[in-house]
Amino acid sequence: PCASRTLLSLRLQRNGLNDDAGLRVMGALSAGRAKALTSLDLASNHLGVETAKALDVAFAGCPSLTALDLTDNLLHSQGGCAVARSLGKGSSALTTLRLGQNFLCEDVDTYAFSADAIEALAAALGQPSSAVSSLSLERNRICGVEWKFHAGVWAYDGTYSAVAIHALAGALVMRRKATAAASAGGRVLPLHVELTGNFVRPE
Repeated sequence: PCASRTLLSLRLQRNGLNDDAGLRVMGALSAGRAKALTSLDLASNHLGVETAKALDVAFAGCPSLTALDLTDNLLHSQGGCAVARSLGKGSSALTTLRLGQNFLCEDVDTYAFSADAIEALAAALGQPSSAVSSLSLERNRICGVEWKFHAGVWAYDGTYSAVAIHALAGALVMRRKATAAASAGGRVLPLHVELTGNFVRPE
């Protein structure tokens, strides 16, 4: 098919898409068939690690893409790391990234807690080359605990960890330093992070 010069927004949320379908979407985008695309919504599907691994070629084929919504999928820790690698290449114009409800701190094979994805995302977003200004990480159990109903009572489940929070704080520090080091008139690098439902403690 010929390239679309008019497609600006593509919404495929709640379509039951798995990785096979996700790879087809990424393949079409990487072929440069939607170079004018600015917004891609893939929320509430069944997309996992393989789709995340293909994001870098999709970014290359969509140079105008500024908003990506992957909320409520199955990326897990490995998928989150793949997203971070794509961002770390510094070629994306992405400003808004939504990754809420993706089990980002859970290993896809063992289901054990892992902060690897958050640490990788923080490292990528802390770079001066990152254009992302809004990151949504709600309900990803990034502190290692969640609120569960068991035996008739609500209680915390899991062991608390602040590793992911410290990594995100480090990204903010890196951005502040990059802004301070920029020459007069250089761009400011704000970063809004949504952490709703992660049970971040005061400490």
